[in-house]
Amino acid sequence: MEGKKILQVDTGSENSYQLREKWLEVLPLEDKDAKLFELEMLLRGMDRFFNVRNLPIADLENVVLRNFHNEMKVVVMGIDRCILLLKSLLPPEDANVFNFQMYLENSLLIDYARDKFILNNLRQTHPRESLYLMLLAFINFSVILKALLNLKHISYMAFHHTGQIVSREIAINRFFNPMEMPAFSPRYDKITIPELKKAVARIKNSKVRSTYSIIILALLRSLRYLEHVNPDVNSKDHLRFYTLIFSLLRSEIESLVKFIEGEGARRIKEAGISEDERTEHLERFDSVAFQIDIESKKVYRQVLRDILEVSSLNRLRSMVESAKGILRNILEQSVVLLAHGLDENIDGRVIFPDFIPRFEQSVRLREDIFIFIKILEAVERSLDGAKDAEIPRRRILSVINDYISYFMNLSFNYVRYSDSEEFIDFFNYVSSLKKSDLEEKRKFNEFRFKVHVFKTFLETTLGLINNRAELSGVPIDQEHAMEIYRQFL
Repeated sequence: MEGKKILQVDTGSENSYQLREKWLEVLPLEDKDAKLFELEMLLRGMDRFFNVRNLPIADLENVVLRNFHNEMKVVVMGIDRCILLLKSLLPPEDANVFNFQMYLENSLLIDYARDKFILNNLRQTHPRESLYLMLLAFINFSVILKALLNLKHISYMAFHHTGQIVSREIAINRFFNPMEMPAFSPRYDKITIPELKKAVARIKNSKVRSTYSIIILALLRSLRYLEHVNPDVNSKDHLRFYTLIFSLLRSEIESLVKFIEGEGARRIKEAGISEDERTEHLERFDSVAFQIDIESKKVYRQVLRDILEVSSLNRLRSMVESAKGILRNILEQSVVLLAHGLDENIDGRVIFPDFIPRFEQSVRLREDIFIFIKILEAVERSLDGAKDAEIPRRRILSVINDYISYFMNLSFNYVRYSDSEEFIDFFNYVSSLKKSDLEEKRKFNEFRFKVHVFKTFLETTLGLINNRAELSGVPIDQEHAMEIYRQFL
């Protein structure tokens, strides 16, 4: 009885969001905000996932011929996770009622009683009923889609129409449809970093202040989505499942760029501030929009390209780790750029403890490319049969692959979009080789040629990095670089 009292809500004239918040406030569950955030993230993610434009598919022109079996497995994993979250949001006594109602519906009720039961759920007069309704639907989806996975080929049309049904079910839910909720939730969309909060609060013009707030909140929410991506898991299916979160991020980043370039710019122009201030804000916004757009293209067109077709656990982990690192870096850099524009004394490390400033990124990238060149020079000496070769021919591929893994984890995030395709192509080529390939003359010569071409590309890239303004007068620490180099031999 105590639990039932606590969970009652007076509907009155309040809207759905207010009713839900009122119910959640008194809901006696631990971590309810974290569970609700993850549920809403997955619901948004599934809706975006069914839009193939948000998927890292290389050949979109022939998407109707594609087998969507792997994509459907991701959907099923998302639905099953939502089922667990929906159940966890039900208090124990409500969970027992739900199980009993399911038993009645499936086993005992005659037709007219079952009709009444369904209609009562569809009314959704209380958040609890919306949970019931979504939980029932997702259990139905899970059973049907798992049966569908028994097919070897799942067509684009089957995938598309599944998306229509799932998205419609989410859309008709009165209390747990994230698309009907406010753009930002006071529960978890907050600027909690004191220095950043103060910097935004000091903006005198309300239009300028609200525009900065919207952009920063959107960036912080995307970073929170990334916290749910864990590259260290040892399951291929789990690593592929993160495509759902990446598809959501792709959509969110695209929407943010459009907001900055459109409504955000318009707000600043209409804010009634001086021309110098207006120019300063617009240039800062343009810089953020350009950089996150470019880096997201690198992630979705190159790093995650056709990730659902990859079968190697290590390759999957590397792709997920790199994508997370690149997105996290550019989102954090964007927040810090906006913060510096408001208060140049704000240290990026105060906002993000692991933040690496642009200068340090350039230093690290330059050093690691320098080491990469040295490794490829050693590889060439080994391939040429030089007596002073430091790498035995039998270890060439393992040495290169080890360094590629190191480079992808630490420095690839800082490679510019215009250069990244050359890296990805070479990395994919090397990972496709076996030791026996180097014993075949044609493949040996091809490998020798590709190593030389890529080494030349790295030398050019190193020269361009050396010309960056922030590195002017800062030499490479060759002693430190060679110390790392020797660890890979």
